[in-house]
Amino acid sequence: MRALFVAALAAAALTPAGARAQLPDPPAAPSDADVSQARDRFVHGMELAQNEDWEPALAEFVRSYALSGSPVALFNAGSTLRSLHRFVEAREAFDRLLGDPEIDEEMRGAAEEMRVHVTAQVASVIVDGVPSGAASVVADGAERPRTSERPIEVELDPGERALTIRLPAHVPWSWRGSLEPGARLRLDAELAPEPSGGGDALGWILGIAGAVVAGVIIGFVVGDLEAQLDPRTSLVVAVP
Repeated sequence: MRALFVAALAAAALTPAGARAQLPDPPAAPSDADVSQARDRFVHGMELAQNEDWEPALAEFVRSYALSGSPVALFNAGSTLRSLHRFVEAREAFDRLLGDPEIDEEMRGAAEEMRVHVTAQVASVIVDGVPSGAASVVADGAERPRTSERPIEVELDPGERALTIRLPAHVPWSWRGSLEPGARLRLDAELAPEPSGGGDALGWILGIAGAVVAGVIIGFVVGDLEAQLDPRTSLVVAVP
């Protein structure tokens, strides 16, 4: 275990910086075959990390953790997320790791230090003015859990970000902008009530009614003209 941890620290030293991989639950009792596969995945992840091929490395470390529940694999997943500037997810990984009472002090100290760094990078957007109710939040295209808390605070990684808040019977509110590491941005949202639609429906109904009335009038006039042009009526004088 210690040899693997030393290798993990070496990979962490390569990371310039590390937020939301859905971390799997660790197995209760991994089989020997799973542990063997987890070891292979871990070694492959280390090779990818040394080449700074972060996305595939992350996939290998996460899979290794899913198979074995190894805290070293979880540590490397958090470290790789830090490298990818996915700081929110990295913090989640380190929080889970630090919740394990059986990790040794060396790993705990390294994880605590990493967590402090990634937490300082996380940005927040605080949105005021959202009417009460269960609002849905979409951050960078990903749905977050509905919230009734006000103001609405959304933690995001720094960089170009997009945010949309939806509330039943209201026009959605959207924001797009750039966030600096550790920034706290406060915004006022304007979620106007949706139009009732009654006026449009009335206009549609009146339009149909008008067309019907016009059709009746036109039909009457045409019919009357035809009657006037009919030689068999008293309205037409026959030409000798």
